[in-house]
Amino acid sequence: MIFEEIDYLVGPAMRKRAELWNEILDQDGRIVGWFAQLMMLSPSEHPYTIMVLEMASQVAQMVAVHFKLHFHRGRPQQVFRGLMPMLVSPWHASYPSGHSLESHLIAQALGVIAPKACEPLSELAHRIATNREVAGVHYPSDTKAASLSRLRPIACWRNARPSARPSNGRKPSIRSIIRQS
Repeated sequence: MIFEEIDYLVGPAMRKRAELWNEILDQDGRIVGWFAQLMMLSPSEHPYTIMVLEMASQVAQMVAVHFKLHFHRGRPQQVFRGLMPMLVSPWHASYPSGHSLESHLIAQALGVIAPKACEPLSELAHRIATNREVAGVHYPSDTKAASLSRLRPIACWRNARPSARPSNGRKPSIRSIIRQS
């Protein structure tokens, strides 16, 4: 299976690099910004929504690292040296894709806040995730695994205990942040 994925990465995926070059480079370090731009969010007008984006990003990164440390899957360029990724290949394991998990979890969190935006949010998450394949730093199975594993953290958020809007200076709960967004 992994060699079929390598064939995809050095064939169809690699042929998309020229048209997606700038987008992939920008998404490498600015996932939250892409979602904020899609939703037309600004820190001054939507501080709690931005907070939800940042929390989803951080939760996804922690979940991804946990599984990367467990599976220790080599990067595509470690399996096929001729791949030549567009980006500096990250030092950590490939499986699951952190960018895929992060973008899908952000899309789901924003979908709780703005249900009518679920489709474009999901499309953006998929685009960011597959761009990592085009860049040559992830296998399609890394992307798929991460998009499936996004469901558990969002279920935890939805089941968070509700709390009243804090008036005593305490930090708001996740549920109250989502409701206020």
